[in-house]
Amino acid sequence: MRKYTNGPTMFVKNTVKGHKMKWNSLLALLIGIIFISTAHAQSNESPKEKSPEILKIPDIVVTDRLVKGFEEKLHEQPATIHSISAEEIEKMDVKRTLDLIRRIPGVTAEDYNQQGVAAAYSFRGFRLGHGIGAASYLDGIPYNEINHVDGDGYPDYNTILPESIERLEVIKGLSSPLYGGYAQAGVLHYITKDRGNFNKLKLSTGSWNYYRGVAEIAREYDRFFTYNAVSTEQGDGYRDHSEFNGGNIFSRFGYKLNGDSSVRLTLHSYKTTWNAPGSLSQADWDAGNLKKQVTDGGGNKEKNMVSLDYRRKLNKFSEISLLAYFYDSDFTRWTGSSNEERHDERNTFGSRAMYNLSSDLAGFKNDLLLGVDYESIDSQAHKWNIQSPDNRVRVSEKLSGDFDYQNIALYFQEDFWPASFIKLMLGGRYEIYDGDLKNNLTGSENSYSEKVFNPKGGILVTPFEGLDLYGNIGTGFVLPSGFKKFENAQLDPSEIISYDLGARFLPIAEVLLQLSLFRTDTKDEVITDPITLEETNAGETRRQGIEAATEWYAMPDLLVYVNGAYQDAEYVDYNTSSGNFSGNDINRVPEWIVKAGLEYFPKLGLGGSFTGKYTGERWNDSANTIREDDFWVFDASIRYAMQKVTFTLFLNNIFDKKYAEMRSANTYKPADPFNVTLSCSLEF
Repeated sequence: MRKYTNGPTMFVKNTVKGHKMKWNSLLALLIGIIFISTAHAQSNESPKEKSPEILKIPDIVVTDRLVKGFEEKLHEQPATIHSISAEEIEKMDVKRTLDLIRRIPGVTAEDYNQQGVAAAYSFRGFRLGHGIGAASYLDGIPYNEINHVDGDGYPDYNTILPESIERLEVIKGLSSPLYGGYAQAGVLHYITKDRGNFNKLKLSTGSWNYYRGVAEIAREYDRFFTYNAVSTEQGDGYRDHSEFNGGNIFSRFGYKLNGDSSVRLTLHSYKTTWNAPGSLSQADWDAGNLKKQVTDGGGNKEKNMVSLDYRRKLNKFSEISLLAYFYDSDFTRWTGSSNEERHDERNTFGSRAMYNLSSDLAGFKNDLLLGVDYESIDSQAHKWNIQSPDNRVRVSEKLSGDFDYQNIALYFQEDFWPASFIKLMLGGRYEIYDGDLKNNLTGSENSYSEKVFNPKGGILVTPFEGLDLYGNIGTGFVLPSGFKKFENAQLDPSEIISYDLGARFLPIAEVLLQLSLFRTDTKDEVITDPITLEETNAGETRRQGIEAATEWYAMPDLLVYVNGAYQDAEYVDYNTSSGNFSGNDINRVPEWIVKAGLEYFPKLGLGGSFTGKYTGERWNDSANTIREDDFWVFDASIRYAMQKVTFTLFLNNIFDKKYAEMRSANTYKPADPFNVTLSCSLEF
């Protein structure tokens, strides 16, 4: 996790230790940066020429918007990229951001069914517990939380309001230098709305006393623009002890300082509480006793965030973008499986500065991006043994640590066109980590420092209009998790290298075909030596496969799609104290993931959808002794749209399939059976 922001004037706060940053101090500091940056930019800009032929500078994301319907070309990136737009989100039964992740080709989710707990999912051969292993960003702000008590690199995307998302961009593999650690499988970047002229109200109700309301207001004037959204929801859940409630507030205010620069202030607040049902025994699963269960705990979470970003065109060839942000979060979870209470509290400050130059180099098109990120985290992690998840009485403390952590990243990406149909990409990211840990149980104090450089490269060839052929290679790393990085100086980061070959083909404007082959090798994974019983860098794994997707607009507003992924995930050399798993398949990674759908959504009148998702067989354990069954799940929707009002009935798991997205050797967490949600959207 790293974030920082800088501009023509370097803005890097070296430490944010031992105190909570006050909002007014932060805002004063940010405003000062903008004034200094503006003055610097004006002093270097020629007052002459205002050319309409300005080369569009990329946003803080890697791609331009990928528009379904293909009226715009895919952005020229040598990578496997998917996008989900706000228009698509409006037509989905999206209760949480996890529902967007389920839509991504080649991804399957495992829901904990706990409102404030990040779900797991499989992504390019990685089984990402709590989403750890994919880099998550919100408007350029890293969302993976280092040293989180529920997992190092925990990305709590539950805090993101789905309706506020303009688009979700997914970049598979390690090709992009703009994103740092935790990107083993790829990147999920959520880009939110910032303007418009609309008022929207959405009310939903559904099975098990589910209620949800969302209001959105957006305005855009000559210089001022704003977007605001608020949501509230509650429900009982399918199983006993599954009650939850929560709310989300998102506000953004922007101002165009002149024709070449703008500034935006964003405020975001989230709060939720939830209960959690326990796992089912094999006997209950076999007997169909899926609903009744004792409690497995629950939890609560609060997160508040403020950010300020500034963008300016320096001249017709270059642009700067600055970002600074601060957030605090407070997370508590009670879990009956281990009879413990977990608590994580943190304050995070970060900043980022990017400079983009688009020009000709010796007569060839050239695009250079330079960036620097900074992030400082002050956090406390605790775990207590408790009597039971019912009374939650603390018996003894089993973990207590105070973390202070800083991260700086320097990165570049150079795009060069030696010919009109060939693009070469070269990039790299240099990460510097530095932190301290005080173990309150042992009284020990330890420091951690690490420097890592990861080069990237890619090529995109367009032999003729409509066909893109690409390949890329990228390297990455994984830091030792939690206390290990501080208390075991012998451990090094794991090393990752990924390869990607693919093609995008638009034979006609209404059809998009995509194909990619990938391989990701990881070495020096941290395992426990079977002889010395000490942790060491000795594990080696390989993940490889093939992905294919087809989208066809058979007629206006009628989309037919099919996509699938084959994954081969293997422990290459993995001799641990728990057993020698070398040659075995990595557990919890399905061999096949397939999705297909038919969607008809005219602007007015009757429409709907029918979709199916297939999750293939997978091994439940690393020893490969327990094989999980495959399953299909089918959903449907019926939608009636009028000028200002739209009604949608969502029918989920329409064939009432009994399945478990999550399970262990002898316990199960059943997924929801057939359920419905009725939604009414009003625009005025």
